[in-house]
Amino acid sequence: GKFQGGQKIDGLLIAEPVPHLMVPRPGNTGNEAAFSRYLLSGTGKTAPKAAVLDHLGKWVKLSGIVVSRNQLSVIAAQSAEPIEQPPNMTPKAGSSLGEYSLRGEILDSKCYPGVMKPGQSKTHRACAIRCISGGVPAVFRVENGRKDVMYFLLTDEQGKAVNDKILDSVADPLEITGEVVQYDDMFVLKAKLDSYKRI
Repeated sequence: GKFQGGQKIDGLLIAEPVPHLMVPRPGNTGNEAAFSRYLLSGTGKTAPKAAVLDHLGKWVKLSGIVVSRNQLSVIAAQSAEPIEQPPNMTPKAGSSLGEYSLRGEILDSKCYPGVMKPGQSKTHRACAIRCISGGVPAVFRVENGRKDVMYFLLTDEQGKAVNDKILDSVADPLEITGEVVQYDDMFVLKAKLDSYKRI
């Protein structure tokens, strides 16, 4: 993981399925995603504070610390200041990619990108549970046979966060079956809780 330090980033604060920041990508993106999606946490093992969440649904200048690892980026949000909406910047609905059975591990999206080491597996289980129970988004890390890694934000079948419902599955090898929905560069795995199987 890599700390990218304190930054101020303009974007749209979105509430569902978890609070995150939708940031326009510069220039002509062509067939690529027009926006980057950054998951949000608080400055501790928590969700962002109310002073940030009060601006959900608005364009803001968000101040926070950005941490990234591979395609997973999180902003430890410190403050948000409303700004004018840029022209032609309307978010698109998610696109369903179909149903998949995926194997991987549930992680918290704050420590794993680089706030703590190693940030995964049994050695990090207790810390990950504290983060996820505090409101840090839960993600599912999946690695294929070619060692390609992807991250999926976990929700229930209605698209609601599952943090408090999956704590006993954190850091265990799992197979989860559900619908994958793509929002720009963010992938969401919508699954019934009874589809979580230890392997």
